[in-house]
Amino acid sequence: MAEIRILAVDDDSIVLTLLRESMIDDGFDVVCASDGRQAMEILNDGPDEFDAVVLDWLMPGMDGMDVLKVMAADTRFIGLPVIMQTSQVEDHQVQEAIQAGAYYYITKPYDHETLLRVVRAAVEKFRQFREGMSWGIEATAGLALLRSGVFEIKTLSEGHMVSNLLADLAERPAPIISGLLELITNAIENGNLGIDYRDKARFIALGRWDEELRRRLYLPENVDKVVTITFSVSGAEVTVDIQDCGAGFDPSPYLRLDKSRAYDPHGRGIAMAAAFSFKSIAYSDGGRRVRITFDAA
Repeated sequence: MAEIRILAVDDDSIVLTLLRESMIDDGFDVVCASDGRQAMEILNDGPDEFDAVVLDWLMPGMDGMDVLKVMAADTRFIGLPVIMQTSQVEDHQVQEAIQAGAYYYITKPYDHETLLRVVRAAVEKFRQFREGMSWGIEATAGLALLRSGVFEIKTLSEGHMVSNLLADLAERPAPIISGLLELITNAIENGNLGIDYRDKARFIALGRWDEELRRRLYLPENVDKVVTITFSVSGAEVTVDIQDCGAGFDPSPYLRLDKSRAYDPHGRGIAMAAAFSFKSIAYSDGGRRVRITFDAA
């Protein structure tokens, strides 16, 4: 596996040194910046070189929020996860960071294991996003000729393919891929396989997540379950319905990321999809169906 490269940004040299040394011990390649301007210089020199950014909020001059806003406006950094670290703990401050593009949020002081868990989760999401973006341009081009269609999928790898195909219909494919991956993943994991929020946290903490996912896919009660994805193009808008075979869930707590879950390594995908990927998102059928819309290419 290629070495994971992290950009760590903090104006406190002691914090920066400790962060760098601890992450190097865990196999990361860490590049350091002492303020926002230096961070942007490093990112501009190598926009494709990093897997995540660990960013301090409060810094003199160009602070973390300023960096976030510059990154959000630059298509070269689409999908690059930012882990915001700060002592800010108010709900509206968490929302401000999320709206600016911080996918993860941890408060100081934090223990190394918490940081490591969050960074690894962020990097894995980014890996999935990049795989989706690079999947077969030739294979996706023909979908633009279709006005409607239905997919039936069972696995996450199939979900990646469908996300890429549907994003080819979009005016801005990158955020659509990201959002579709989140919703399809939820339909498979939570819907068809019955893995709830607490289950996932526990299996991730035990290092058994991939094993548990494979196990549940082949249980007799799950083997015939599919996620049905229906799409249609009407004028300048694409509509996608994602339907699973699960017991359903209450999506309302997950449509907005609150402080109580902002620090977890998972569970923010629906909120991020709602905020950044789609024109509209609406759940029905007890949480088993979600309809989203986005602008057509």
